[in-house]
Amino acid sequence: MISLIFLFFSCCISTTSWAQFNFKKDSTNRLTINRGSHYTRTPFVTLQIAAYDVTQMQISNRQDFIDAHWIPYQPTVYGWKLIPEDGDQKVYVRFKDAKANMMAIVTANIHLDMTAPKNPKLKIDVEGEAIKDSTQLVKLLVSAEEPDRRYYVMVSNHRSFYRQRWQIVTPEIADWQLGNKLDGVKMVFAKFRDRSGNISEVVSDKVILDTQGPVRPSITINGGEPATTKQSAEVQLALTAGGATEMMVADNENFEGAEWQQMQRYLKWTLSEGDGEKTLYAKFRDNAKNTTEVVSASIDVDSTPPSNISIIINGGDQTSRHIDGIVELVIKAEDAKYMMISNSENFRGSRWLPYEELISDWRLVGENGKKSVFIKFKDDAGNESEVISDEIVLIR
Repeated sequence: MISLIFLFFSCCISTTSWAQFNFKKDSTNRLTINRGSHYTRTPFVTLQIAAYDVTQMQISNRQDFIDAHWIPYQPTVYGWKLIPEDGDQKVYVRFKDAKANMMAIVTANIHLDMTAPKNPKLKIDVEGEAIKDSTQLVKLLVSAEEPDRRYYVMVSNHRSFYRQRWQIVTPEIADWQLGNKLDGVKMVFAKFRDRSGNISEVVSDKVILDTQGPVRPSITINGGEPATTKQSAEVQLALTAGGATEMMVADNENFEGAEWQQMQRYLKWTLSEGDGEKTLYAKFRDNAKNTTEVVSASIDVDSTPPSNISIIINGGDQTSRHIDGIVELVIKAEDAKYMMISNSENFRGSRWLPYEELISDWRLVGENGKKSVFIKFKDDAGNESEVISDEIVLIR
């Protein structure tokens, strides 16, 4: 009878001990870091520790707890320092109960990232430095160096980023609205954030909204001269257009074969061969590709000097008896604009005069005897004729 009682008592003790062991082993001891966050941008974190029927605990960043000390159990540990290196981090905690029984180890993971996205970039993807589209919709190119493939960008037309939200980074942001519609410089700002909350420096880009084209376009040839004497020769063009950065010049109104080139105030141009009127065309545009109307200028190429030239003194008389040596000159020249007359063949001291067909008071100089009057002609283009002359004998 005593043996049976002892056996029953032993079984009860054994059953109770086994049940107690199972309860402690299955109890929900837990460790969370920063309330379960997956990322942190600082190595100092808060540990939340839940354990049943324990009195002491050890905390370590190492699985072997070589650097840990036993401390009284506390459910919250503030300012626990992780290993200060970017990457996945693990924290280990183990416990003892009042009887110094060791409990199972609990762990928690978190990713430490103390580095903000590097080399942030923002580009307004437009051709040149300006746009003329009054809708002001542009494409933005955004990127940064970030190990985590999932990171965020915030874009704004203002440095304050007022009312803007973070969005997942994609290489392109299409149809970004620049803001008010007034012409001028438009700025766009961007900053990047990783999943740990690190924020990059602010970057920006700018573009000019220009809906007005260049003004007062003009082209002149050789300073506005009506003609030139040189065939297949260079002329100088003067080109102007307020606000223009590029120009196109051609000798045909369709601008066939012409290309846009940087704006120049002066340009040398070789005219096509042959006499006749030559017309050049020009148009201008600004950085926003606003283009002006076509303007033109003409010049006459004339390589033929005045022809059918003649000079007759006193109607062809052989002598003159005028006391002051005054004679009458009858002059003829086709296409002449100017003439130069002289009593000497070298025309010393003479100057070009407007073409006239009658000079009634030309004075002969010097002593009596045979006198010659020399003349040459010039047209609008500057072509000079040969020198011709007539003679008369002065008798006083």
